[in-house]
Amino acid sequence: MRTEAATRTRLRANNLHSCILFDGAEKSTRALLPFVREGIAQGERCMLLIEGSRFGLWKAAIEEDGIDVHANIEAGNLSFRSNANWLPPGEFNSIRMARQVWEAIERSTERHPGVRVVADLSWTLAAGIPSDRVCHWEATLDCLLEGTPAQVVCMYNRLQMPADSIHAALRTHRSVLLGGRLFDNPNYEAPAILAHEPELNDCSDDPGIMRSMLNAFQQPV
Repeated sequence: MRTEAATRTRLRANNLHSCILFDGAEKSTRALLPFVREGIAQGERCMLLIEGSRFGLWKAAIEEDGIDVHANIEAGNLSFRSNANWLPPGEFNSIRMARQVWEAIERSTERHPGVRVVADLSWTLAAGIPSDRVCHWEATLDCLLEGTPAQVVCMYNRLQMPADSIHAALRTHRSVLLGGRLFDNPNYEAPAILAHEPELNDCSDDPGIMRSMLNAFQQPV
């Protein structure tokens, strides 16, 4: 069994783009709390782009973990922002989103050695963004993060997100947190998606395809 420390170290070593598939807000908070804790301890900026209704849950969990939420917010080490307000105005476009993320990374690293982001992808559902655009955005983000001091964990609630969006997540993240364990992702194909767009953007809600992809996770990293 992998220890919490081993999971944190591996997440940091990947240093890029992971996702968590979960079926309850409290479960995802517990799973990602070490990621946030370690970032603050290392002087990195931690940004939580989550549903506004979950701010209280996260703040309570962070406080219970021994971190002064108010002090770290005041110092700029920790921030909470509603994921509903993250989407730029106008028609959704991966390039515009990428520019916004790049600017956020640059601002964050003016005073911090790195930035960690926890992003709840439920905003794509609320905005009515189809899975092919979710797929293209995640592949674009994966490319954008290469070589930056940023690490992003995208949250996908399996009880809330449509199957084709989960399919997009499984295709575009280098590692996956699933059932409390961290896996290298054998389904990862973000570079190919961008190299052959838009041919590979389409995602499936076929249960058989989903089972096959999930069954590919055998050994945690």
